[in-house]
Amino acid sequence: MTGGGNQMEQKQNNMSRPDLSQDIIEEILARLPVKSLLRFKCVSRSWYSLISSPSFARMQLERASGTSVLITSTPSRLNLVDYEASFCEVPLDFPPKRQDHRVRIMGSCHGLVAVALEKDKVFLWNPSTGDYKKLPDPCFPSSGALYCHGFGYDSSTDDYKVLLGVQTWRPISYDFYSEVTVSIFSLRNNSWRMIQSPSVDFSSLLFLNLSGFFVNGALHWLTAKRVTVEIQAFDLKMERFSIVPIPDQPQTSFNYLKIGVLDGRLC
Repeated sequence: MTGGGNQMEQKQNNMSRPDLSQDIIEEILARLPVKSLLRFKCVSRSWYSLISSPSFARMQLERASGTSVLITSTPSRLNLVDYEASFCEVPLDFPPKRQDHRVRIMGSCHGLVAVALEKDKVFLWNPSTGDYKKLPDPCFPSSGALYCHGFGYDSSTDDYKVLLGVQTWRPISYDFYSEVTVSIFSLRNNSWRMIQSPSVDFSSLLFLNLSGFFVNGALHWLTAKRVTVEIQAFDLKMERFSIVPIPDQPQTSFNYLKIGVLDGRLC
């Protein structure tokens, strides 16, 4: 009788348990606070994979309550700034970082942040869940210096991409020749590849901001070429550079010119 009673109780429990579709489960989880998500990652492998996925981070961002936060970086640490708490600044814990590492934010998109430690250790990080992924090491000369970088989303292939430009110098006769190598990382393929003939002459181009701003499927940098200021854009779908016209402006020093993103628009 005891066995029959257990079977009856189990049957009643199964009947009372709602059979929720995957879409409804995703909607519910996307509205939960971060602490709850960290606990629920232990429920099952499928929930762990869901909560850790880039698509879930994008959904969570879209369902966010509207709280405005900003992640900033200094050479030694990352900080979270809450606009609704009197600009309160809170240090963020990024597990891969060690005391002697220099940290740099390469860009952010859909709630994900690309972080570089030194110049060749790149991570994709979800600050909401604490998950991170170390990318394969890019292939470029160890003597190279960071020239430009960025992180964005290619909607045509549902792929997140990281751009990394590295500058090297080669001695020629009694002078040095500067060369810039541009590489792209594809999260979908989990690999780097070089951009052949990147359609821009870097020899006389100065990037005024290293991190590209992601807007409308492209990364944007403010650049100077001799006395001309222009915006260089890199289309993540076509993987080509182009020039974006900027509004007429009074003559001023390069030091006073900045670009940024506000409400999904370049400003």
